[in-house]
Amino acid sequence: MSKSHLLEIDSVMIDFKGRSILSDISLRCHTGQIVGLLGSNGSGKSTLLKIIFGIQHTYDKNIRVDGKVYQKPYLENNLIGYLPQNGFLPANLSLKKIVKHYVKGKKMKDDILGHSCFKYHHSSKVKYLSGGERRLFEVMFLLGQNFKFILLDEPFSGIEPKYREAIIELLNEHKADKGFIITDHYYRAILKASNELFLLHGGRVIGIKEWKELENYQYVPVGTFSKQKSLAIDNTVPFEVDNQTLKDLEIIDKGHSGLIMQLFSVAQSKGGNTLIRSWLNQPTNNLQKLTRRRDAIDFFMRNDASFDIPIKQIDFIHHYLEAGLSVIADHPVDVVLWSVKARVKDTNDNYLIKHGVSSVMYLVESLNNLADQLKIKQVPDELNRIVFEVKNLVQNPVFQKRGHHYSLSDIIRIHNYFSQRGREQVEQIMHLFYEVDALQAIAKVSLERNLNFAEYLETDEMYYEANGLFHPLVEKAVPNSIVMDKDSHLCFLTGANMSGKSTFLKSIALSTYLAHVGFPVPALSLKISLLNGLLTTINLTDDLSMGYSHFYSEVKRVKMAVEKIKNQKRILVIFDELFRGTNVKDAFDASLMITSELATISDTFFMVSTHIVEIAEELKKYNSIQFNCFETLWENEAPKYNYQIKKGVSKERLGLYIVQQEGIFELLKE
Repeated sequence: MSKSHLLEIDSVMIDFKGRSILSDISLRCHTGQIVGLLGSNGSGKSTLLKIIFGIQHTYDKNIRVDGKVYQKPYLENNLIGYLPQNGFLPANLSLKKIVKHYVKGKKMKDDILGHSCFKYHHSSKVKYLSGGERRLFEVMFLLGQNFKFILLDEPFSGIEPKYREAIIELLNEHKADKGFIITDHYYRAILKASNELFLLHGGRVIGIKEWKELENYQYVPVGTFSKQKSLAIDNTVPFEVDNQTLKDLEIIDKGHSGLIMQLFSVAQSKGGNTLIRSWLNQPTNNLQKLTRRRDAIDFFMRNDASFDIPIKQIDFIHHYLEAGLSVIADHPVDVVLWSVKARVKDTNDNYLIKHGVSSVMYLVESLNNLADQLKIKQVPDELNRIVFEVKNLVQNPVFQKRGHHYSLSDIIRIHNYFSQRGREQVEQIMHLFYEVDALQAIAKVSLERNLNFAEYLETDEMYYEANGLFHPLVEKAVPNSIVMDKDSHLCFLTGANMSGKSTFLKSIALSTYLAHVGFPVPALSLKISLLNGLLTTINLTDDLSMGYSHFYSEVKRVKMAVEKIKNQKRILVIFDELFRGTNVKDAFDASLMITSELATISDTFFMVSTHIVEIAEELKKYNSIQFNCFETLWENEAPKYNYQIKKGVSKERLGLYIVQQEGIFELLKE
């Protein structure tokens, strides 16, 4: 085990233009610790990190590592690393070259270049990485050094959730021999990552023992942590789902957006659709998260509150931020020269600056107007949080001069702010817009498709009750209803080909999945106890890459389900046409054996469909099995499907009839 080290910061004070920013700050961080530092805009978080690192001058400070005082810690080898808000790696160097020359240790080099985000981009330059990829790469770069402590300024802002999760995972992997101090406006990531929390408030560092204290200091809206009293991270079991299930439900298709994801991705902005897709990719059984999102979507389904901003301006802001335009000297002479040049020949950069600044300010004004609309209504917690963050942002003096006309000096001053320490706030503004855009889009789809919200049951007993259940992608879908509980937790489903079994199973699985992302579900009503996972086998194929036949793929799938059940209870498992890849005798024996065992496992829901109806008689001795079927009616010697589920076991056999109707025998005779 590596030696423990201690970073101590005390007696830090700094003024700016006569105003006290930090006053007698004290802070400690051990290796093995992740210290989270929260604070409102302008509270001095970035300034404090720069003072600790040694690049921000102040006469009043005391920075010690293992008792030794350092005036400029950044000049010492292997002492403190620092991730600034706007990045630090050379934009024109390739990832491979940076790793080769600057990362220490073969394992870390291999970890970075072998990471799924970078293994195909070794020759790419840093400037071509997305915001999330760049932030992840920068964090991994710092971890590849031998620093005892690392300071991270805004590692989570403006990046996709998957990159936030990857960074948090890396910090936990490396905290055994390093200490971290991290600050970010995306406070939920800080709460998740840190094991000690502080709030920078009124120039002082305040230790936070209970999350609810953040409400008392008005850092977050009242009610944000109504059910979370301590710093213990959410201890709910992760909701597990695999790629086969996501494919069955058409959430994803060959790694891309599937039809269900496309159904909901109708936001005005690309960022809004990215957020919708990230929500759909992160099911959870955290009741607070689900109800907050559910209530926010429900608000927009019942109320009219919208933006008055053209979406083209959002795209323009993206272009402006990604252009990486340099700071402009703001001396009056420089302003005049810039003005003259703009009149003679308005360059692309000048055009980007003028319209980029006005677009950002217009977005701020639009968000502020929306916040005013929401503020006078009874809004749910999630929207209250958005209103709070918007109102906090617009307090910044830069955003006080909002309107449609700006002088050249105004444009230069605002642009310079956005180009440096204000970029994070612009990205935060964009993210708030994306959140509202995404919520409104989901509400719109839900109204159009007649989707409704699930009622979450806080009970240890498993329960699922759907009324008027349907599949949202099926035109004029016939609704059905079903109830499953601890006493009837296995549904044995039969019916002829094309009678609706697979669609019904997909509807149940999809309603369960959408309920666990807080989205409306395709049913008139759904009561559900929160589950720990979902596993379906509906469109399973053979695996040629592994040399697996269809039957062997089925066997491996059943084994996976059993292992998952063994390790994690409260799962919904669906098998559509169990063991259809082998001969009838083996399929009969295997189906009977597996279904009989599943009937004895009371803490998991099972749905099993089959054409081998003969095993039903053998299964009737199990009280935990409910027998349901889709019947086929006959009119004029032709089958007619009503797609209505009913109690019982179907005896219909239509396979040969369908073959005959297609005229295959006649073709063969010809």
